[in-house]
Amino acid sequence: MNSYGILAVVAVAIAVSAVCCAAFELDSQLYYVKYRKGEPMSPVKDRIIPIDIENVHDQIVLTRRTEDIFMEFKGKDGLSNSELLKLSGISSKGSLKRYTSVLEENGLIESEDKGKEKIWRTTGKGKKILKRMDLQRHD
Repeated sequence: MNSYGILAVVAVAIAVSAVCCAAFELDSQLYYVKYRKGEPMSPVKDRIIPIDIENVHDQIVLTRRTEDIFMEFKGKDGLSNSELLKLSGISSKGSLKRYTSVLEENGLIESEDKGKEKIWRTTGKGKKILKRMDLQRHD
């Protein structure tokens, strides 16, 4: 590939990245229109492929420790205070309350009282954020 070809590839990648960022920021659906050179053209509506973008409107800033505690919810239906204490290695209920309060205030988790125990579950927004955080940690 000559330098012009490389520049074209880089330019396309930058343009695609900009479009994805714009769609995300505008909370819009993103589509790809499939086209292969040399193939007969079918109607556009038959070639549209939706691209899933997990949009979350609020910017959330969590400390690394709060993120780690939040990641304990990954793949779990709900966690009790005692389970969270054990999984996270936090030594006191007061410290745990500080972290769960931050997560709850940001709409990432919600609680339900079950007898003497509090059960925490991720919200819809929390599930989207967990998915995004998990992807970022594996990149």
